[in-house]
Amino acid sequence: VGEVILLRIFGVCLIFIVFHKGQVNTSLLTHIPNSPIPSLPDFLISLIPRAWTIFGFEAPSDLSEETVSAKRIVPKSIITGIISSIILGAFFLGVVTIAIPDLGVITASADPISTIFAYHIGQSLTNILLVMVLVAMFATAVLNQTVASRVLFAVSMDERFVGHSFLKKVSSHGIPYLSVITIIIV
Repeated sequence: VGEVILLRIFGVCLIFIVFHKGQVNTSLLTHIPNSPIPSLPDFLISLIPRAWTIFGFEAPSDLSEETVSAKRIVPKSIITGIISSIILGAFFLGVVTIAIPDLGVITASADPISTIFAYHIGQSLTNILLVMVLVAMFATAVLNQTVASRVLFAVSMDERFVGHSFLKKVSSHGIPYLSVITIIIV
């Protein structure tokens, strides 16, 4: 939820600022630049959001045993996750693309997104954006650990994993603590 709000707020603010300044750069939406030359590593890095979308598709189903009304909630969560990833991702990438002030400067930057934001909204607000991104990444990492622990516990319960008798133990609070600890260590 935080990421959705973050993308909307900063994306809309950036649109207004770019249009207000009259610095809308639509050239990258209409043609491919000669420099930098697209490469395989760039293409592979661009696939990372697709992997996150697949994770968003898979996570609700992995955690569905703990969900009330799972047959109704899980499909809705999966579809909502995919649709929001597509719409918000395209929106944010489009906004950032039209906000590029100088392609050469942004290409040379170690962090192009924050460079674009710093140019338009200043370093202080960009730092707030980066803190919010850090919090969202931390929340996603916690969710990753939860899903991985749940999957490890499930395959251990089915006796389909090495050390299943050890990993399927549950605490008095109902937490598969050995699966959780194993995932944290890994």
